[in-house]
Amino acid sequence: MRVSLVQVNAFTANSTGGNPAGVVLGADSLTDSQMLGIAKQVAFSETAFITSNSSATKNVRFFTPTEEVDLCGHATIGSWSYMFRKGLIQSGRHTQNTKAGLLKVEIRDGGRVYMEQTNAGFFDEINSAEVAAILRIGTSDLRPDLKPQIVSTGLRDLLVPVASEDVLNSINPDFDAMTEMSKRYGIVGFHVFALLPNQLSVAVARNFAPLFGIDEESATGTSNGALFCYLREHKELPPSQAEYRIEQGKTMNQLSYIYGNFKNDIVWIGGTASVVKEFELSI
Repeated sequence: MRVSLVQVNAFTANSTGGNPAGVVLGADSLTDSQMLGIAKQVAFSETAFITSNSSATKNVRFFTPTEEVDLCGHATIGSWSYMFRKGLIQSGRHTQNTKAGLLKVEIRDGGRVYMEQTNAGFFDEINSAEVAAILRIGTSDLRPDLKPQIVSTGLRDLLVPVASEDVLNSINPDFDAMTEMSKRYGIVGFHVFALLPNQLSVAVARNFAPLFGIDEESATGTSNGALFCYLREHKELPPSQAEYRIEQGKTMNQLSYIYGNFKNDIVWIGGTASVVKEFELSI
């Protein structure tokens, strides 16, 4: 059996960088094991499988190389951008049914795609010394006024504020210890960030999810959705702005821009995407 698949880089910065995702259209006939097999074969951090749904514009399922996850930001941006470019959908508002729930998607002028996140949930604050040890930095390298905390707008991530971008760039995590903590707290991974005062971007971030076979990822929509909510909760977003931007992937030479804004206290994550290649797989 042959399956058509496209690589789309989502959250690109000026048409470059971004995070690659696989997109499979018309996946209604594929079984769960076939979807997982495809995701494992292409080895992107996530692959999205698009199927029909009577209660939404599309049903979307997301697979890492090791398992299915409820939601994926960059694969959502990539999927809807690709469908728009192919003329399969028009600009405007749509809905996607996911395992995280029925979520809204909006394609705005110029093709930038925004996705609605779920209500922000704020959970455990984690011991700073334990987190610093896993990141192989000192506790003094963490922000003293902000605590590492588990936050979710669809997926649970540990948000870790560090003192500067230089500290962020120096991180070389203990992935075994990070995996163990991720299991213990039921989180996807660590989303580590530094604030960027007086810059166009409000923060720069790195994302680590070794539990799901992803040592580092260049752009993560759901994690940054949680981060926008965390920054808003702690009054770290400039009140004069209606839209914000986070940078990610700089240490991977895959600079990515993740945009965010709030509608009725719900964060929407947006970005652009580039189609890299289309190809076929045998399963």
